[in-house]
Amino acid sequence: MPCTRRTPVLALTVAAATLGLAAGPASAAKNPYSPGQVCGAGYGVIDQRVVRTAGGTALGTGYLLYSGATKKNCAVVLKSKAVGKPSYTAVSLKKSGARSPFVVDFGDYQYYAGPVYVKAPRQCVKFGASIKLPDKRHGVFVTPFGHCS
Repeated sequence: MPCTRRTPVLALTVAAATLGLAAGPASAAKNPYSPGQVCGAGYGVIDQRVVRTAGGTALGTGYLLYSGATKKNCAVVLKSKAVGKPSYTAVSLKKSGARSPFVVDFGDYQYYAGPVYVKAPRQCVKFGASIKLPDKRHGVFVTPFGHCS
């Protein structure tokens, strides 16, 4: 039976693992927050949309939540790229009605923008989100009015 020598391959594999040089891309940081944590107890997700670049890369997810106890909607956007690094992140929420402005939170955030809240009895709401990364990739969405109570 022929003898195959594997010691050099095994030694290189062990050395690479010990030095942190394992093959494959480094895993991206995961966002430690959830939409419920950001909006607070009693809020449940009723809609979500991915914030994508024009090329289709997902940068984060915008969430619309609702609390039956408070009768309020909450919106938040959680980053999935450049997590932990400050970059422009924004979320907005608006109830229907000509005089109703968007409620907005924006800034250079590490993990998420929001929460923003709107009480909209017998009205529809729409929400939007925007993320611009340090490398200039950006994405945005705004939903049509919906989720009418």
